[in-house]
Amino acid sequence: MKFVDDLYEYYKESLTTDDDEEDIDLLVGSILQELSREDLLHLLSELSYDELYKLTGTYIANALRKKRMRDWTANKQHFYH
Repeated sequence: MKFVDDLYEYYKESLTTDDDEEDIDLLVGSILQELSREDLLHLLSELSYDELYKLTGTYIANALRKKRMRDWTANKQHFYH
């Protein structure tokens, strides 16, 4: 994706520490906050089928994990009360 390539080129000098993972998360969060829904949809439209497939799969898997964890936590708290 050209957007990712451009971001990397622009920020690659800043992403040289051991804290790259956290830096990348903060960078992505900051950039996403500035994008409109239309901007996001435009970025998604530039993805190949495989990239969109993987992105959607990752989102669905993470959403299911969060729901499972939320239910597990709620059941655990209910059991102890």
